[in-house]
Amino acid sequence: MTKKIISDKTKSKIKHRFRKPNQDDMFKASVELQNELLEFYKEDIKRVEKLIQRDLSHWLIKK
Repeated sequence: MTKKIISDKTKSKIKHRFRKPNQDDMFKASVELQNELLEFYKEDIKRVEKLIQRDLSHWLIKK
């Protein structure tokens, strides 16, 4: 028989940690930054709309 190096409980914790990103560690852009980025990419979004022939207006909503 082989010996377990890592317990099942520890394996479970490791899997959970990698499957679900830690929301507290994620960068959260301010509303101001989100709106600035929206303005910056607005024309690109409109071009993509035409290219893929889909409505992406929900991407253009300011916060």
